[in-house]
Amino acid sequence: MKKGNVAFPLELKIREIVENEGYEFVGIQFINEHERTTLRIYIDSLGGIVVKDCENVSKAVNRFFEEDSKLEPGDRYYLEVSSPGLERPLFRIDDYLRFAGDLVRIKTRVPIEGRRKFTGTIDSVRENIITIKTDSTESFEIEIEKITKANLVWDGDTKK
Repeated sequence: MKKGNVAFPLELKIREIVENEGYEFVGIQFINEHERTTLRIYIDSLGGIVVKDCENVSKAVNRFFEEDSKLEPGDRYYLEVSSPGLERPLFRIDDYLRFAGDLVRIKTRVPIEGRRKFTGTIDSVRENIITIKTDSTESFEIEIEKITKANLVWDGDTKK
């Protein structure tokens, strides 16, 4: 199993499981914290997510890992299923399109114009480039491949 960036076939299988359970698949992450690895799966639905929803998806994913998955010997992880929350993580280009006009916080793998952290409004999305405008009205074009982490910044507006 690949740590950090999740192996694409695993992401596809987990997406299938989540959608078969009747939820929107938001994304997955492997997170290494305090000498433990957590596989975090984000799910959503129109009515929101409650603990029972997370439990249903967790059981379905665990069945997959127990029955069908080809885990490498020694792979250990903690499974966490969660709502994306108010500061929803952004994973794919479609996420940036969906939340165009909203405030985001982005961290990049490499510096862009001398910076690796950006907070601003998603101004435009084209191909694989996200343009954000900061409070100082500067614009930054960021290739999605250079983004290591992106989240909405909750500002009290619940328009979406």
